[in-house]
Amino acid sequence: MNDRAIRLRLAIVIVVLLAVAVVADRTTSTSTSAVPRATPVPAAALARGDVRSAAWYCPLAAPRAGIEAGDAVFVANTAPRAVTVEISGLGGGLRRAVRRVQVPASGSLTFAANTVAGPHGEALLIEPFGPGIVVEHRAVLAHAPSAATPAVAPCATSLHDTWYFPALTTTRGATSVVALFNPLARTDVVVDVSLYTPAGERRPGALQGLAVPRRSRVLITTNTYADREPVLAMAVRVRSGGRIAAEAAVSIGSAIAVSLGASRPADRFWFASGSRSSARSLYVLNIGDTAADVGVQIVPVASQQTVPVTVHVSAGAVAAVDLGHLAGARDYSVVVGVPRNAAVVVADLEQRPPTRPGLDPGLSSAVGVAAPAGTWALAAGIGGVFNGVTLDVLDPGATAAHVTVRLADGRTQTATVQPGDRVAIALLRGAPSPFVVQSDQPVVVERVLRQPAGATRTTAVPGP
Repeated sequence: MNDRAIRLRLAIVIVVLLAVAVVADRTTSTSTSAVPRATPVPAAALARGDVRSAAWYCPLAAPRAGIEAGDAVFVANTAPRAVTVEISGLGGGLRRAVRRVQVPASGSLTFAANTVAGPHGEALLIEPFGPGIVVEHRAVLAHAPSAATPAVAPCATSLHDTWYFPALTTTRGATSVVALFNPLARTDVVVDVSLYTPAGERRPGALQGLAVPRRSRVLITTNTYADREPVLAMAVRVRSGGRIAAEAAVSIGSAIAVSLGASRPADRFWFASGSRSSARSLYVLNIGDTAADVGVQIVPVASQQTVPVTVHVSAGAVAAVDLGHLAGARDYSVVVGVPRNAAVVVADLEQRPPTRPGLDPGLSSAVGVAAPAGTWALAAGIGGVFNGVTLDVLDPGATAAHVTVRLADGRTQTATVQPGDRVAIALLRGAPSPFVVQSDQPVVVERVLRQPAGATRTTAVPGP
């Protein structure tokens, strides 16, 4: 990239940041009481280097009562020494299955869900006795064709008393399920659940005071309470007992997406990946008591122009905007700015077209990244049905980011990402996982896993 192009790109970054700042400085309400927004806490994050023990919570490691053969858990070690890990299947108040393994340095282990989750598809608790472990899981929709694209997503590393899922849908042919996982050994948890549509908030009676027993998982099928809603969101709030983990699964046809929720609102959200061939919607959930105008900047790759969009969201409602239609003929990234007095969570739902006729599009969903980081990691890569991996790296700042991808076998790949731009790094053929991405500037990293029939996308796990 020449000096003139770099200057133009930097100018775009400044324009985007100013536009986001302007949006964040205004609100459609006359209220002067700001909604408190603490520092964003990612639902999944690597443990610090001095941590001796940690926990990963996988609410949907086995999405159904009958475990599919394709459901699996990936446990990877990014550290230079072996780490002992204990895997437990929890359900019905019991610790049904316990397995202790050693994950080799810079190595990865894959476990079929039916070997570690117990006979009834319980949630999983994975406890590493050392730093550097990253855990993801793969989900396959029941009765899906063998060529259908599975979903892959990280498990959670923290429990919270609130969880928000902006990107659900119960449109014709779609099902949305949210799993609530209480791993606590001695405490039952009681929650209240709200559903949101563009028309406003609903509080189904059956979901108020809902019990999540100790060492158990509760599945909520949203179609039961809000069917044929193309745009739908959920909030889960703990009333008493303790904190929980939560994860959503959205299926359309034979495709499935799984994703963790957000535990709190944020003032900005970034999405690194955006494919010009995808059908993709951005879901904006307003959990506050005032309406909000949320600014969305679509930033085409290597372009000198951005596409600004303002999304108006009523108080206690969710709205959606079609990104694929607006982005045009280029791949792109997305920056979202939230008004100062608003409480908003943003996620997306994307369908990537299949490469084989007769199959449903690959499905992906994720909450936007609220805090760029200098280190990111992923457990799953090439293997099984996947034969290609691309890492999309977005530099949201005003300084070029120098990025190094470290593969499990010691090889590295490097790239320079200009301010405001995104670079797609196609990993070397046969590249073993785990993958660690390190940058001298805060960046946003997403992974695209490809198979012969389609692709699925996941946000990487940030470092401490």
